[in-house]
Amino acid sequence: MKITLTLILSFFSIFGSAQIKLEAKDLTNLVAISEIYSANVNATGDEFAKSIESLRTPKLSHLVDVLLEVGKGRKEILAHLKRPDNDELMMWYVLREIHYNNSGKTKTDRPSLTIANETLNTKIDEKLLLDNYYYRLHGGIAMLFNNHDLSDINIDIESFGLKNNAEKGIFFLSIVDELIGKRFKVLSMMKNNAKILEFYNKMPTFNNKPYFHYKDFGYDDFEWTGYDKPEHYNVVHVNNLYNTLMVQFVATTQLKGKEEGQKIYYNSILYMPQYFKYTTAKDDLEQVYEKLKKN
Repeated sequence: MKITLTLILSFFSIFGSAQIKLEAKDLTNLVAISEIYSANVNATGDEFAKSIESLRTPKLSHLVDVLLEVGKGRKEILAHLKRPDNDELMMWYVLREIHYNNSGKTKTDRPSLTIANETLNTKIDEKLLLDNYYYRLHGGIAMLFNNHDLSDINIDIESFGLKNNAEKGIFFLSIVDELIGKRFKVLSMMKNNAKILEFYNKMPTFNNKPYFHYKDFGYDDFEWTGYDKPEHYNVVHVNNLYNTLMVQFVATTQLKGKEEGQKIYYNSILYMPQYFKYTTAKDDLEQVYEKLKKN
């Protein structure tokens, strides 16, 4: 009988997924934290902080620390960019699932404890767990960038315990989108190029280079569910990065000249055709790329 490699690997459960069991107090407190978070996803205010602090246990301690920093938007939140272990990532996923169960068109009458137990007993891809963790930081990251110039900070992606290029890509795409992606989209519609460059000038570097130099998206794309429907991760998030890069390219070219714009184009994925499949601007980028190759 032929035994495939996939089957052998499945026997040893070494695929990138996780599930955990919690002690009764940890589970009860995690559900309570999730309910409080669902009612205040920005994690702001003294009442939120007091309530979350009262539910701290040794197992939940770092999760509580992070939630408190999300609500403050201080530079201290940068200390929590390091990858948590899988047990903690699973607990953050419980927050997600309980919040979605309590809100919007995904709302149901199912008890939060039931949602928590189901989530903790489900094997979930580590990439989805990690993406969710960095998404939960978004309010604190955005608030931090509203109030601080981060240009003197270098974010060393290699120092955060990320396991592979897929995890590094998830980290990078999440953080850049929260720093400038959403802002650039709005500012582009307002045609406020000066403000676009103002925010860019406040950006930290990544691996000692401007963010647009990051290009390591050659990992296999994977299925990802945002709020309610399955999509492919890179099709959504690398596309968002392309949009951010194109906005900055236009603003830079118009305000600082063609030569400065070319630095962004040639040093970014705008000039990497292997990634064009992820963007809705694929046809336009291919035409530009082919034209420049002939010149």
